[in-house]
Amino acid sequence: MDHIATIQTQNNRKEQKCLMKKRNFTLLLAALIVSSSMFSCAGSNDTDKDSQNTSAENNTSAIVDTTVNTTEDAVTTETETTNANTPAALLCTAFKDYVAENPDAAANDIATALSQNEIIPFGPVVQPMQEGYLPGFDADITGFTECAAFMPMIGSIPFVGYVFTVDEANVDTFKETLTAHHDLRWNICTEADEMVCDSVGNKVFFVMATNSFDE
Repeated sequence: MDHIATIQTQNNRKEQKCLMKKRNFTLLLAALIVSSSMFSCAGSNDTDKDSQNTSAENNTSAIVDTTVNTTEDAVTTETETTNANTPAALLCTAFKDYVAENPDAAANDIATALSQNEIIPFGPVVQPMQEGYLPGFDADITGFTECAAFMPMIGSIPFVGYVFTVDEANVDTFKETLTAHHDLRWNICTEADEMVCDSVGNKVFFVMATNSFDE
């Protein structure tokens, strides 16, 4: 009987070891699946970025810096695109038109009007922002007295827009700060195609978006 009990005990130990091995293998497999998903996302981003960098090298488009003098205000524009039919460029035009018709409009009113533009296929959220961290930039943004952001509720859509009120004497310097610290790839696994920064008087417009919302 003692011999039989000993054999049963040994068998139980073997079964426990087998179960432990199976559990450890399952945990290891789960960890590998999670790691694979993370690296897959990162690898996809790197591939897309390399492709876009190659495309950028072959593209003759460059940052445009123009100044147009009017009888009322000086309008300056900095942009990473020369296509006037992209969402960012069309919103820029809408911004200038709105401010021309409503020169005393607050930043929040301008942002609200732009968020309702038919070029945007989703309903952006409009909200006031304070100096400091702003989505889309790799450094804190300061130097404005008023700011309203309009952006999608879904973070996977590469779009963000801002309207700032700035001391008119500091508009050019403020725009240089925005363009120097913007990050087209501020969203995880998504990336905007272009940035446009414009100003009318003491109002500064900034947007990053894809070349087309149909993509």
